[in-house]
Amino acid sequence: MATKVEEKKLNKKELAQALGMSSTTLWRCLTSAKKTAKKLKLEKLPSHCYYSGGRKYYYLSEVQIWLQKVSEN
Repeated sequence: MATKVEEKKLNKKELAQALGMSSTTLWRCLTSAKKTAKKLKLEKLPSHCYYSGGRKYYYLSEVQIWLQKVSEN
């Protein structure tokens, strides 16, 4: 049975620190990337929440992969 390494759940501020930028800069990048992804019909930004309408959290590896996919297209 394969074991999956648990990643830390990051909120907006922690995600920005992990990527080495300010939270304002990160969200400007993400909003422009979301618009590009929607225009090119790519997948949405991977975000998770504990219950519908709840606070969102992100995984660093998922966000980095998504940003690479959007920037390649």
